[in-house]
Amino acid sequence: MTPPSRSTGSLNWTRDEQIAVPSADRERRMAVRYHDWQRIKRSLDRISHPLPKLEVVFSFLFGIAATSGFSMVAAQAAQTSSPWVMPLYIAIFVFTSAFGVVFLWLDRKLGRTQSSSIQEIRDDMDSVERMFGGGI
Repeated sequence: MTPPSRSTGSLNWTRDEQIAVPSADRERRMAVRYHDWQRIKRSLDRISHPLPKLEVVFSFLFGIAATSGFSMVAAQAAQTSSPWVMPLYIAIFVFTSAFGVVFLWLDRKLGRTQSSSIQEIRDDMDSVERMFGGGI
């Protein structure tokens, strides 16, 4: 490290660092600090545990479908309901079940896509770490 100088009214200093610089004809590299690399890996780990999003929606829809299904059984046993009640319960059951299945499928598909993208990034980072011989 060079001693600080006060000739210009500001404090200037330099620090000796060793960075492996590849030959220009082979490849280009960008130096990444160890702490920056670790911060990126921590961010990647946080991404891999997403907050529940669509689980709430399809759980709500399946709950409505189950409630209407049990209400159909009770209305059928009572035999005193209006003629429009049973078709309404059936319609609610069918539509909420169908939408619940769609949201469940969509949630699984999005989760799989995100997981595969995260795994690709992890594999790339592991490859870079192996290239530097045991880790960054």
